[in-house]
Amino acid sequence: MPQLTTYYDTLEISRVASACVIRAAYRALCQKCHPDKHPQAIAVATQNLMQLNEAYSVLSCPTRRTHYDAVVYSRESKPRTSVFAAI
Repeated sequence: MPQLTTYYDTLEISRVASACVIRAAYRALCQKCHPDKHPQAIAVATQNLMQLNEAYSVLSCPTRRTHYDAVVYSRESKPRTSVFAAI
């Protein structure tokens, strides 16, 4: 079963990163992935930038980040059942 991809993975940071680290990672990735720098793949670059914006909007707000961490933790700690278990 594939690993759950989190906003931390999107921003390429650890789960205990400070607000300063989150902001720096966001800015660096935005500059790297900006659609203006990738005119040959503007749709992909736009999608990547939207994902970065979403991740940053959640992780940069302490309240939203706390709620997000709780949701991620609950999803990761639940045992996953196989689709084939009922067969």
